[in-house]
Amino acid sequence: MSVASFKRSDAASPVARLQQVSHTAVRTKDMEAVRRFYEDFLGLPMVTSLVADFDVVTKAKSNYIHCFFQLADGSCIAFFQFEGGFRHDPLPRSSDPYERHLALRVDEKESVDQFAKRATSLGIDNFIVDHDDFYSLYLLDPDGEQVEVTWHKPSFDSIINSDEAHRILTNWLSKARGQEA
Repeated sequence: MSVASFKRSDAASPVARLQQVSHTAVRTKDMEAVRRFYEDFLGLPMVTSLVADFDVVTKAKSNYIHCFFQLADGSCIAFFQFEGGFRHDPLPRSSDPYERHLALRVDEKESVDQFAKRATSLGIDNFIVDHDDFYSLYLLDPDGEQVEVTWHKPSFDSIINSDEAHRILTNWLSKARGQEA
C-alpha cells in the first residue's frame, strides 16, 4: 500500500503514538558557523557530536561529523558536515519561508523582540511578522536556512481542532482543483 492510498481511518490504529521530534538533520558547509548561530545566538546547547568514518547509506569510507543542538523539550536540531571529497556539496537552500522553514517556539512575545534586537545588533538581517495567532521573527542561519522564532498568542489554542482542520483542507483542495466543495 502506498502512502497516497492511506485514508484518515487507517491512522486509527497506528503502530505506536509518535511522542515528539527526536531530531531533524541537514547538511552544512561550516559546522563552526552553525554552532555559533544555534548555540551562541539561539542558546541551544550542543549536546552530542558524533564522528563517523563510513557512510551509513553507501557503506563507503567517509569522514563526517554529526552535531546535535537541544531544545527545551529534549528534541534536537542536527547538522552533518562531510570532509572534502567524501560527498558533493550540500544542495542550495531557498530562503523563501514558504519553501521551508524551521519554527522554534518561545513562551513570551518579549523573547521574540529580544532575539530580533540581538540579531540586529549582530548584523543578522531579520524581520517580524505579527500573524493573527502568533508573532514571529524570521532570519537566516549561516547556510541560508530560514529560521522562525515564534510566540503563540493565547488565541492560538482556539485554532487547534483536528476535525475543523480536515474540513478546511478538504474545502480548500476542492476549490484549488476547481471542484465544488
